[in-house]
Amino acid sequence: MLTSAPHAERVTPPAHRVPAAATPASRLEICFADAPCRQFKSNTPLFADGDLKAHAYRIDSGVVLVYKILNDGGRQIVTLAFPGDFIGLEAEEAHCYEAQTLSPTRIRSVPTSTLWRRASEDPVLGRDLFGVLSREVAEARTHLLMIGRLSATGRVATFVHSLVQRNARRGFDTSSILLPVRRSDIADYLCLSVETVSRSLTELKAAGAISLRGWRQVRILDAALLEALAEGEDGGGSNGFARVA
Repeated sequence: MLTSAPHAERVTPPAHRVPAAATPASRLEICFADAPCRQFKSNTPLFADGDLKAHAYRIDSGVVLVYKILNDGGRQIVTLAFPGDFIGLEAEEAHCYEAQTLSPTRIRSVPTSTLWRRASEDPVLGRDLFGVLSREVAEARTHLLMIGRLSATGRVATFVHSLVQRNARRGFDTSSILLPVRRSDIADYLCLSVETVSRSLTELKAAGAISLRGWRQVRILDAALLEALAEGEDGGGSNGFARVA
């Protein structure tokens, strides 16, 4: 559980602070703005598969991995939660995934019983909850379609392009991004091997869509080409990007 996870430090936020990303603030954002905030170190478990669901969470800073351990011992990442994202809004009584911080992370939590009671009394809050959950379903379907339809390089292009879009929504630089996760995490998210992720980034570089500096910094050289590759087009080239992982 978040409230009992190790290495957590209580952070007292300013009263009624609404995150800058919420413009205008939704009722759901306001609900979490008044909630307790905790600071977690990297690689701190937040909850485990089967834990009773007592709280819903909003990421203030950092990155959280939500994943499933498969029967063969492998890991499938189902969500990468970034600042402004919510976790645990579903109505099930128990968590069906694991979650842990990937970096130093600040998280706000609201008891699920309180959240759903308020939603039943406040139609605007209920609409906000419905909107967030609907977007999560749509994103999950898009992710499944991407995994089934795109080549390995197309999947990596989609991942990089999604980070560009996130920077645009938050008013950050869209020409240079830092990969917020390791290549092994990207691999587990895109159903690829680490080697294939590395090879796909190299292919995007060779195609002229990006340049690389170290393992984290990606500079966007041709945004239109990156978007085309993310949509499954070959960008007019003849690379013949492999579809296998």
